[in-house]
Amino acid sequence: MFFWSRAAGARHRSSAAADFGILRERFTLAIAVKLAGFVAVLTVALGTHSPAGAAGVGTADLQQLVAREARLGPNDPARLPLLDRIAAAEFRNGKWDQALQARQRAMHIALVAAPRQAMTAVTALATLYVEQQRYLDAEPLLLAAAGAAGKSPRAFVFAGLARIAGARGDADAAVTWAQKGAALAPEEPDILRALGAAMGAAHRTGEAERALNRALSLDRERHGSDSPEAARSLSLLANLYFRDDRPQQALPLIEEATAIDQAHLPPGHPFIGDDLHDLGLVYEGLKRRDEALRVTQAALRSLQQGTARDTPREAYVESDLSRLYREAGDEDAAETALRNARRILNKAEAEEHRRERKV
Repeated sequence: MFFWSRAAGARHRSSAAADFGILRERFTLAIAVKLAGFVAVLTVALGTHSPAGAAGVGTADLQQLVAREARLGPNDPARLPLLDRIAAAEFRNGKWDQALQARQRAMHIALVAAPRQAMTAVTALATLYVEQQRYLDAEPLLLAAAGAAGKSPRAFVFAGLARIAGARGDADAAVTWAQKGAALAPEEPDILRALGAAMGAAHRTGEAERALNRALSLDRERHGSDSPEAARSLSLLANLYFRDDRPQQALPLIEEATAIDQAHLPPGHPFIGDDLHDLGLVYEGLKRRDEALRVTQAALRSLQQGTARDTPREAYVESDLSRLYREAGDEDAAETALRNARRILNKAEAEEHRRERKV
């Protein structure tokens, strides 16, 4: 999820009940009220490392990759390209926990046996943590990579730090980091998405629109008009227009992004739930409340099928459902949704406190 949608922008227009708003304001970095809203796929460009997606890999091919990787020695650098492909495939398949395990193994191997690849592996792992909204895990890795001059894919490091700053609600820092990334990789769609998101969060709409339109053009050129990469740029553009009180312009973009992801990603993939949730917010902005309720219910079902179950992603959908149910006069459903959101967010807050104490 990216910088302004699910909390810092759309949430301003779609806040839940007052007590729920107070609950969210207590949160630490990883589950703060300004959590990121749209995911941008960050593909680390050095080597083949791609923390958040690559060309699809079928089940049989993935099994072969896993078997080949398992036959190698525990710290054999030859495992690194295999782990990279495994992580990318698992991410694309919506198996983010498996992708994380592969990235963690790759970082360990690189640190032990392949120092020249270490910072790329660190950045790949950190970027996956960002996608999972585990900012407390991601930030120290990215800061370490940023300080390793000449050894890291620094444009992507800066983009990751921009995303974390945006999740904190620090738009100025997000812009600063994103501009550093764009200075190093001005024609990289992933970096342009980070820049566009940061500019949007800082209310620099014209600059955000230019960056995101350029990212979309490059995505279509390199990956195809109906690629998941294009869907990420489309969803960010939709969010920018929605945030700028232009829901009519946002609607066809988020509809297209949703259709692309549903065609290319497996059921239950978090991106599909994100798309449906954002489509529901746009419908609500257009006063199409019945459609908003129906699509938001679909977003919840989608998230509950996959790796985003019982995460803040699901909680934010539940909170918006609570409001929509209340507006529709269904108080029982509204209270149930609100209780579910509180349960998930309280659990996440407790986990963050536990992890902070360990640090």
